Amino acid sequence: MPTFPSTVTPKSISPFNYKFVKLLYEFDKGYKSTRSQYSKPLRNFSWEFLGLTATEKIELTNFIQLVRGETSTFDINWPFGHTVIGATNATPIVVTVQYYHNFLNGDSVTISGVEGNTNANGTFVLSNVTLNTFTLVGSAGNGTFADVNNDAVAKLKLTNVKFVFNEGLSGEITKILGPDSNNSGIYHFLLSFEQIY
Repeated sequence: MPTFPSTVTPKSISPFNYKFVKLLYEFDKGYKSTRSQYSKPLRNFSWEFLGLTATEKIELTNFIQLVRGETSTFDINWPFGHTVIGATNATPIVVTVQYYHNFLNGDSVTISGVEGNTNANGTFVLSNVTLNTFTLVGSAGNGTFADVNNDAVAKLKLTNVKFVFNEGLSGEITKILGPDSNNSGIYHFLLSFEQIY
C-alpha cells in the first residue's frame, strides 16, 4: 500500500473529527433499517502545507495522482510524535506519554528512542488506551525505561486513509492555495483526509 511522502511536512494539523457512518440494508419488502452494530467509525482531519517549493509540490501532486490511479487508500506515518516518559518492564508493555495523545484502541504506533526497555521500540497495535497511556499488544519488557538522549517518541501510523475530494471537480484535492500572489514559486496546499479505523 502506498505511504504518504514523509519528505513533505505540514505546517499545521487539525484535530481529529470522529463520526459514525451507519450502513443501511433493505428487507424483502423494501423497508430500510439502521444497524448500528455494523457502523464503520471514521475520523477526518486536514493538513495545511505552507511555502512548498516547486519540487515538493510535484512530489505531493504525483502522490495524489498515484493514489487516484492505483488505489483509493494509503498509509500515513504521522509527522509529529508524543514524548515517551515511561515504558513498564512487564508483559505486555504499558507506555506513558507526556500529554494527551488522541490514540485509539486498534491504532498502530511506532516508538523509537527508548533505552533500557528497548523492546518498547518498534511498531505495535494499541489496546487499553487511556488519556496518556496505552498497552503495546504482543510486547514484553526487557529492562528499566530510560531516555538519556531525550528522544523517545511515539508516532501514530494510520492505515486505510483516503483523500477527501471536492464533489463535482473530477477528483481535485480539497483546495490548492497557491502559488502565492507574486508567483515566486512557493505553493500552499490544504488537504483533507478520511480514515476508516
